Amino acid sequence: MKYLLNIILGIIFGLGLLVSDFCNPQKIGKAANVLNEFWEPSIPLTLVSVAAVSGGLFLLLQKLEIYPDSLVYQRDTEKLNDKILAGAIFLGVGWGLSGFTPSTAVLNLSLAKWETVLFFIFMTGGLLLGRIISKTREN
Repeated sequence: MKYLLNIILGIIFGLGLLVSDFCNPQKIGKAANVLNEFWEPSIPLTLVSVAAVSGGLFLLLQKLEIYPDSLVYQRDTEKLNDKILAGAIFLGVGWGLSGFTPSTAVLNLSLAKWETVLFFIFMTGGLLLGRIISKTREN
């Protein structure tokens, strides 16, 4: 059941990326450049919509008290720290410069464009490098 739910949610997420055109790096680039005359407001509006719907659903789960054992929502007890902030900054800069997020990069791999494949290789390398740095910090 857990895997079926994850597959269904992944399909819904992927469809959302396609419908909102989040997988199009050119559109993301236009949304990131707010000073451009061709600024694309649909991406920020989509992000606000996602935040509103998700926030509302999380509040509903909390009110119904079904979140502790839920397969969908796990409470994060970690506070905001420098590691989380640095990760958010790197993700935002990478997304703004490339037009890809990890999820849209995976989605765009199906197009087999060399730019996407190269981005995915370097993204994976960055993830591995981050893991190595985290392990050396712990020791």
